[in-house]
Amino acid sequence: ISKNISWVLLISDRNHAIPARINRTGVRMIVGGIGSADRLVVEDLPVSTDLREGDLIETSGLGGRFPVGYPVGLVSSVESTQSSPYLQANITPSAALLKVGHVLIIAPPKTDVVPPAEAVEDESVEDNS
Repeated sequence: ISKNISWVLLISDRNHAIPARINRTGVRMIVGGIGSADRLVVEDLPVSTDLREGDLIETSGLGGRFPVGYPVGLVSSVESTQSSPYLQANITPSAALLKVGHVLIIAPPKTDVVPPAEAVEDESVEDNS
């Protein structure tokens, strides 16, 4: 939020979702919180996806908010129904969310952004109309 203050939100919060992937296959998904410290859910994953109980789910890095490869949890159940084209899957978080005493704050990387040469050239073109 600022240089010396951060806002922390547990992955189990019902207003939070995280871009993730299956470690075994690399298939990407969205994992959402439901307000329970011991269960997360997979959102809108097609029923044809190879997802198995025991699969490690980790951050995918998509969106740049979370680094790639941080463990999210293990798949505890996978179900498909005739009435839905999506899997119903639950994930047990890797962290003991009710026992967390410390958190790791991941600051965005400091980058010196240099504009591409094309952008610099475009700015120097004068409009002679």
